[in-house]
Amino acid sequence: MKFIRKTIIGVSTLLFTAVTLTSTTYAWFKINSRATVTGFNISAHSGQGFMVSIDNVNYSNDLTAEQLEMAMLAGYNSDEFKVRYNYETNLTSVYKKSGEVQKQDDTEPDGLAWEKYDDGTYITDENGDKIPVTENLYDNELSRTDVLKELEAIQLLPTTSLDGRRITDLWNSEQSSSQGKYVNFQIYFRTASTKEEDNFTYDIYLNGEEKTSDNDQIISPTRMTSETTIVPLNAGMKAIKNNGTLENPVYVVQDLARFQNIEVYSSNAFRFSITDENALATEGASYISNIYELNDSVNGIKDLGSYATTYSNDYCDLNGLTYSDELFYKYSSTCNAMYTYYNNLRPSSQLQAKEYLYFPETIKDLVSKDENGDYIYNKKITTLSSGEDGKLITFKIWLEGWDADCFDGLKNSVDLALSFSSVRIL
Repeated sequence: MKFIRKTIIGVSTLLFTAVTLTSTTYAWFKINSRATVTGFNISAHSGQGFMVSIDNVNYSNDLTAEQLEMAMLAGYNSDEFKVRYNYETNLTSVYKKSGEVQKQDDTEPDGLAWEKYDDGTYITDENGDKIPVTENLYDNELSRTDVLKELEAIQLLPTTSLDGRRITDLWNSEQSSSQGKYVNFQIYFRTASTKEEDNFTYDIYLNGEEKTSDNDQIISPTRMTSETTIVPLNAGMKAIKNNGTLENPVYVVQDLARFQNIEVYSSNAFRFSITDENALATEGASYISNIYELNDSVNGIKDLGSYATTYSNDYCDLNGLTYSDELFYKYSSTCNAMYTYYNNLRPSSQLQAKEYLYFPETIKDLVSKDENGDYIYNKKITTLSSGEDGKLITFKIWLEGWDADCFDGLKNSVDLALSFSSVRIL
């Protein structure tokens, strides 16, 4: 399964110090069809409270479409592409690797760096020649047209992740972002004030509520929407659907035959993670990424489940758990549409369901709070304090291959709007 990616991202900070990435669009295609990135229309805006940057140097209230495209290209393959701020031109650009150059070392007579042992003596090759210390040379500045052409290499395929950082295929083989199977990019966040004595501190969350700014501008909540896709089945399968409501679900198991059409929504197969790289670098930190599984904000009730695991009634009885139709609906492979469809379609390469105890913890609810007004399900993303350097936040977006809604044949676009809000704690 591959898809074309058109992206529109906007970032806003207003009364609630909200940052909004708006309208990321994806289109889906059948297996073996060609998928390329046809273009981007990206904008980013920030306001009161904090600012954003892709290079940790040039902070501003606005990130242009070109800047976010650069961030995605650098995130796609950081060995080949670098985002850098040019102090002579005061511009941020993305550069492509053009070769290698020997590093400089002012302590050496010739001003060049050479490989050395711990005692300071030179390491030499088999011919007795010193071995140079090299670094990649990035001097090929790319135009926006070049950037868009390079981004065409990103062609997502079904992947999965337990922690939001390590992305694997369905057979647990780790995938690199340079393989183009998921979207990867980074943005720096910092408070608008760079003075430590101002003592401003904010906790940042993914916003799930509509808010109104101090100038009456509406800050939209995070949302995912997609149009209906009618998929003609190439094999039979089982599926369990909620024929009731979210408050009063009625789960019905269906047997669907080959050549039958099924109505699905692409957005229900999406996952994304947000990681505070600074927290990961902290010694002794037990921080893991936040993984978000936000079903279609309009058609979320029509999703087919979350994961294909070994969950069953007998399994839960053996472990002293109470059987739940909702758990069966979400996590059992027995009636998981993707799992049964794949194995019926490819009998020679059967998938093995994941152990029920080892499926990813995902955030499905962005608005539930306790009696103190603190978020219950929506975990904090990062904390920003005045005087600190920018916090590097990594975004990864992938097609969740174990999700029951992940089908060969999904083709209609998905709109993903990400909105970040802050709570001032100091």
